[in-house]
Amino acid sequence: MLRKHLQQDWSRPYRRTSFCARRHGLPQFGLCLGETLEVLLSKTSNPTNSSAMIERAEDATDNFCEVVSNNLSASSCPIIGSTSSFEQTNASLALLGLIKMKKESGITIMSGANCEGEMANGLLKISQNVVDYIFSGESESSFPPAVRRILSGSILPSRIIQGSPCETMDDLPPPDFSDYFAQLTITLPEVNQKQCWLTYESSRGCWWNQKNRAHFAVLMALVWHSDINRHQKFLKT
Repeated sequence: MLRKHLQQDWSRPYRRTSFCARRHGLPQFGLCLGETLEVLLSKTSNPTNSSAMIERAEDATDNFCEVVSNNLSASSCPIIGSTSSFEQTNASLALLGLIKMKKESGITIMSGANCEGEMANGLLKISQNVVDYIFSGESESSFPPAVRRILSGSILPSRIIQGSPCETMDDLPPPDFSDYFAQLTITLPEVNQKQCWLTYESSRGCWWNQKNRAHFAVLMALVWHSDINRHQKFLKT
């Protein structure tokens, strides 16, 4: 059942509206009060195709949220988290909101570029009782001790846990993708794992933002690099 919803072909632009409507209780299709779908679609280049895509997105979003939240709520994981960058905030809040309703004892957390700096405060305001803790900034040093305290039953003094830059990336352990492939085998067994693309980080930051500071930029301006020989050795194994 999960595979069916993961393979839905629905338009990316309307997913943002659908997740937003799901999380914040907006009218169907994200319409404003008094606005009709016909008026909204009249502003698009292809109203007929747009209508079909919006309807598929609405249906697929509800089904996707239910299936994923049911699976995660039924798991034994005491902490469930989501990473948010660029357009993923409402999707994360929609899923974590359902999980919190179905598993009240579970601890929900968020991190990612959208949790950086003052954005963490704004996210805290709109997340209400959906997100327990927000990890702001680079969290390699702050995340492990916070998780240990949460698992021990402690309540952290602040819902926003500030991180600190990792200036020496060579101190970080190599990534372990075994959990990803184990889940992939269960949810999408037909996928040829030898053809999967994995993200691998050998530097951090935004080189463009470092030279030409952009006020809209989410990614940090400082750039950290690591030893290329170390990465070549790891990627060959």
